[in-house]
Amino acid sequence: MKPSARPILTVLLPAVALSLLLLGWFYQGRRTRVEHVSNLGAELAVPDPASPTGWSGHRRWLIASEHNNDSYQWILETQQMLATGEWRLRSVSYDNAIEPRPVGSPSPYRWWLAAVAKLQQAAAGGSLALAVERAALLADPLLLWLGLAGGGLLLARCLGAWPAAVWLVGGAALYPFASAFVPGAPDSLALSLLLAMASVLLPAIAWLTDAQGRANHRRLLLLAGGVAGGMGLWVNSFVQLPVLGGLTLGAWGAAFFRREDPADAGLGAWRSWGWAGALTVFAAWLVERAPDQLSWKFTGIHPAVAFAWLGAAELVVLFATGRAALARWPGRGRLLLALLSLAALGWALWDSGQPWLKGREVFGTRLSSLPLAAVAENLPAWLRQDGPKLQLLAVLLPLGLLSVPAALAMRRSTPWPDRTAALLSLGALVPALVFAWFQLRWWSAVTGLGLVALVTATVQLGRRSGRAGLSVWIAALALCLLPGLLWQKPAPKSRYENALTPLEVEGLMERSLAHWLRDRSGTPPVVLAPPFRTTALAFHGNLQALGSLNLANKPALEAAARIASATTPEEAQALIAKRGLTHIVMPTWDGYLEEYARLFTSRPENSFIFALKNWAMPTWLLPVPYQLPTVGGFENQTVAIFEVTEEQDVATAISRLAEYFLETDQAPLAASAASALVNYPENLPALAALAQVDLARGDTARFQARLKTLLAVYGASEEHDLSWDRRVSLAVVLMQGKQTEPARREMEICLSLMDETRLRSLTVGSLYRFQVLLRALNLRMEDAKLQTLARSLLPDGLRARLQ
Repeated sequence: MKPSARPILTVLLPAVALSLLLLGWFYQGRRTRVEHVSNLGAELAVPDPASPTGWSGHRRWLIASEHNNDSYQWILETQQMLATGEWRLRSVSYDNAIEPRPVGSPSPYRWWLAAVAKLQQAAAGGSLALAVERAALLADPLLLWLGLAGGGLLLARCLGAWPAAVWLVGGAALYPFASAFVPGAPDSLALSLLLAMASVLLPAIAWLTDAQGRANHRRLLLLAGGVAGGMGLWVNSFVQLPVLGGLTLGAWGAAFFRREDPADAGLGAWRSWGWAGALTVFAAWLVERAPDQLSWKFTGIHPAVAFAWLGAAELVVLFATGRAALARWPGRGRLLLALLSLAALGWALWDSGQPWLKGREVFGTRLSSLPLAAVAENLPAWLRQDGPKLQLLAVLLPLGLLSVPAALAMRRSTPWPDRTAALLSLGALVPALVFAWFQLRWWSAVTGLGLVALVTATVQLGRRSGRAGLSVWIAALALCLLPGLLWQKPAPKSRYENALTPLEVEGLMERSLAHWLRDRSGTPPVVLAPPFRTTALAFHGNLQALGSLNLANKPALEAAARIASATTPEEAQALIAKRGLTHIVMPTWDGYLEEYARLFTSRPENSFIFALKNWAMPTWLLPVPYQLPTVGGFENQTVAIFEVTEEQDVATAISRLAEYFLETDQAPLAASAASALVNYPENLPALAALAQVDLARGDTARFQARLKTLLAVYGASEEHDLSWDRRVSLAVVLMQGKQTEPARREMEICLSLMDETRLRSLTVGSLYRFQVLLRALNLRMEDAKLQTLARSLLPDGLRARLQ
């Protein structure tokens, strides 16, 4: 039925305008916030076409909305794919230390992000790597715009203006569906949601449309629905598979109700749907996995799903034909094959070992990627929270409208094609609701699929209730969408300029830490950190880490757990050496490394990670002081960093620990370390550290006595076998004691031995004092490159003092 001009002018065009207005408002406000947070402290962000990240210093600067680690992984993997020319990425190593690991994520979303990046590069120039990071601001919003535009055009063409209007406005306003397409947080969930909705919407339209040539029209739409479902399984089988199961249940129900009169049951069309989906799945499996990764193990797209889809479609036909189909052996054989195909899929899922109930996304406990979105283990836990009621209302209020399509589906007077469309849309929604009970992230799928059910109800009410009933329905829809609009409206800039969310602050802290680690190390460090922090550190510093929360990275997680829970230093050292770790990072805002020990040892207090927490370090670890940037609300947080180094003698190790405590303003712990150093009365590093502790305490008399002892030991020999950083420490103490000539002698030796590695080995405090001492003694670094490096390793405040 071709839509008339009047509804297009009075209904569809205003809906298009309203949808574009909402999408543009949300996009601009959210993008502005992401750019504001990412630009904080980004004065050194300089594009570099030769860098693999697109930025100088091998850094990345984007702060993904609400710490979405999946976004960082998609950007990393897309940049690697474009850099290597691999159109199918096979392995990465950024979160598996020095060993590559298989890539478990599917290719289509990387291809989409790469395509947007190439458009971005064509429009703005710059390197392709930098274009990928910038494309992250546009990729998912663009997907939503295209999905709404395509669905709106199809609905307007097949069913009229009102269903298209509901689709356009509802898709822009429903929460949390619309907030799954956030600038700066690229995620395959966005693409999988649109494909899941298309896989339901297209079959629903097939039964709702009354176009001439209905059978052919219906077959084409069901074929398209099968292809959309197959693509959805490729992108994210953890989302699409339950939706497909629910859609099949709806089709079975419709066929069962129609079994008395199967003449118009669309039996051939359902078989076409099954073959379209199965062939798409099989083709996608070959494209993604052939020839080297073909396996029966279920890790996503899999032939078992193709066979199960064919079996499900055949069961629809058998349900529609009723007992007559089972009266003979051909029908019974088809039934047996269909049941066997479903059983094979069930076995493959069971054998996969994947946490299906919890879902794929690590981010599953978070309702959306918007700031201040609800976070809870499940729906009951969220309902018990004392959070904003407007957010709860925005999610749950539209569910009440689903009673209308449910009532139409159950009413006998509803025409059978309309009833079938309602059952399909509601059937697909049921598994999503079940999963949403256990995982908040599923509410994006619930609201998206709910929109399809609301569209089908709009068509049916427009046919049966006339203008008055349709007006009431549209008014109810507008009322239910209002809380979502109010909740999703972007916050004014003045609000987040003065009060960032905790996750935004954590993102800034981790970016600064990753940049500092990379700069100090020179070569990419290999880091052990809590798994939720691992990906962010790898992303921002372009470094390697061990054990992200990616399901394809289970061996690395097990390795990280074994290191953290090791019961002896020797065991930990062997495991660390095997993985090539250079640093261990323990932030106070994430103690999951300790959780490893609780999970894998009966006495976690005896584990390696608890020993580090209590500063009982082996002599092959060096504590590295690091000062977090000052951000409101984060003042009490710290991060402990341990560098894997060569074996040290005990006195040197304790002296470094004492100076670490002084530099990090932990005076009681510095005093405790000093009490251990008194056992080494003739050790120069121990005496130098004790003297610095005395000065920090303000005990001048003890400092002078300590200096006298130090000078006696120092003068007893003309040569001293000291590590480079201990020689710098000694020179500093000598100068503090006004022993200019010995201090000059040590500094000249330091200059003669100085190289890039030794400069980087100094702590920030030692490096600053080293350069101050050079100036005081009228000495200078002859190598301009080393001089530049020494300045660059200092934070801005200390660097300014040297000017």
